[in-house]
Amino acid sequence: MGRGMARPRALLGLKGLVLVLALGMASPLAAYQALPSFEQVRARHGSSYGRILDRHGDPLSEIRLDPRNRRLEWMALQGLSPAMLEALLAAEDRRFYQHGGVDWRAVAAAVWQNLWYDRTRGASTLSMQLAGLLDPELQLNAGEGGRRTLGQKWDQALAARDLEASWSKEQILEAYLNLAPFRGDTVGVPAAAWGLFRKGPATLDRAEAAVLAVLLRGPNAAPGLVARRACTLLRKLRASQACDEATTLSAQLASARSDPRWDLAPQAARRLLRQSGESLHTTLDRGVQTRAREMMAGVAGSLLVVDNATGGVLAYTADSGDVGQVDEAFRAPFARPLRWGWDIGQRKLTAANLLVLESRPGAWVSVRTAVATGGAVSGLEASGPPDPSWPFGPEPLGLVRLAGRYRALARGGEAVDPTWIISRAAGPLPLLGPEAAYIVTDSLTPLGAGPAVMTADADGRALCVAVNANATLALVLEGTAEEARNRAKALLAQIEPPTSSPMPWPPHPPAGLVRRHVLFTPPVELPRWEWFLAGSELRVATSPMLPGRIVRPADRSILDLRKPPPDFDFRFTFEAQAAGDLIWRVDGIEIGRGREVSWVARPGHATIELQDAEGRLLDTVHVLVRIE
Repeated sequence: MGRGMARPRALLGLKGLVLVLALGMASPLAAYQALPSFEQVRARHGSSYGRILDRHGDPLSEIRLDPRNRRLEWMALQGLSPAMLEALLAAEDRRFYQHGGVDWRAVAAAVWQNLWYDRTRGASTLSMQLAGLLDPELQLNAGEGGRRTLGQKWDQALAARDLEASWSKEQILEAYLNLAPFRGDTVGVPAAAWGLFRKGPATLDRAEAAVLAVLLRGPNAAPGLVARRACTLLRKLRASQACDEATTLSAQLASARSDPRWDLAPQAARRLLRQSGESLHTTLDRGVQTRAREMMAGVAGSLLVVDNATGGVLAYTADSGDVGQVDEAFRAPFARPLRWGWDIGQRKLTAANLLVLESRPGAWVSVRTAVATGGAVSGLEASGPPDPSWPFGPEPLGLVRLAGRYRALARGGEAVDPTWIISRAAGPLPLLGPEAAYIVTDSLTPLGAGPAVMTADADGRALCVAVNANATLALVLEGTAEEARNRAKALLAQIEPPTSSPMPWPPHPPAGLVRRHVLFTPPVELPRWEWFLAGSELRVATSPMLPGRIVRPADRSILDLRKPPPDFDFRFTFEAQAAGDLIWRVDGIEIGRGREVSWVARPGHATIELQDAEGRLLDTVHVLVRIE
């Protein structure tokens, strides 16, 4: 025997299978299923991913929703690089355009090599391989060592003959390139090109095409073997200069990752997408989303932007998988400005009325000041929602609902349930009258310029809502209220008007408002010009009667006793404005009773409390005493 030859093998063994096929092709019997048409195969092919598009139709993000394999959208043959087609035919089926489904010359060569040589050779054409992919009965048999049985080979050849009779050569190539398995769970050239090289199939070069072509025969082969096979193929194609690149690419196969092609709005994609192959046209805007992600880079928090004109979400980014619920500590501060706006519209209040701060029972602030700060006041919230239709009820409060409610400030009092899908209209929610909406907006807009801003912080987290003519932004982050305010204002300033006729900002005062000069008694705030609903004007705003308040010392004052007169024994007199029995406490210790008490001062900070006879807190002030 010649060099490299072994003893003849048994003709009826598995390695003599191709000879049996050659002798039996005329048989009309077949156990394979009827193959579908090309149109049916293409129609039922779907991507393993769902993706979202922005409002202009540009891709934003995709996520994998089918865990079985990784497929991308169907690729037309015209979308394949010539290098990939050249490598495929050279590696798998050189006479693809000459045979009718079975390559008899390849069969003969395979018979000879399988009989006389140790290395086996296959003779499956692309048509036969495609038939095996289309018919479950022709799949590789795990019980036969990953090989097809003799009967399967027979049926595969017959199926390939029928396929060639009903499909064009171009259709066979196109379907095979979309259905062929590659490394791991990757299926099809589009998914393989992106997963391994971060490229589309149209731009594959010769080295990349060679690596993909040899992976068809050994999808999970070791990188070294893939490199040797790719270089052998490139030499056959007279492209040996690409061997070094193919070797480098093969060495990188083990570290290849199947990252999504687009990943600009992953949280929105996870919120919206439900099934593989789905493509949703959203209201998101690529430019706004990009700037939002840049602004929130490295920040623990969530941000949502709503288009005021349409009520659609323009941008969303978060450090968690969904629109996080706002901390319950923020519900009341952000509900109050809108609640007081509703009361103003019902003529229960004006922006000049004085309210009692819950945190300081002896202190008054105007409604305008309370709106701007979201501070709690006595007597208004105990009555509950203003009416059953109030859209700021006890439901969980997230950034979506919060931004939708505050959008009313820019749209004449009409809130909205924001939408994410371009084809779905946002649900309108009448919240405030235009006059009340204007007063609340004016209260939240410093010096009448810039966006209307509401902020609060608690337990190391801050929440901010900012509104201008174009958009409403809701932002929650780990940090201070000032940090949240600055980020929100910076992003709003970069958002261009989404329509050709933007709303004015600041808004124009509605016709139902009048402006009057108002004084405050006692003078807790400076006189100013104030807006009123026509018929509700005040010229003097007076404080409500209180059970008691501390008149002296003033809150946050400094008691400087470092230079007392000779007979001064470091005593200080406290004075209250109240009726009935009063109890004075300093740092929780009672020091006396009545409208006036004397206290022997000690250096440092002190908390002074005024209580009634039943021990109810009436007022609190904080002072700093300096003696030495």
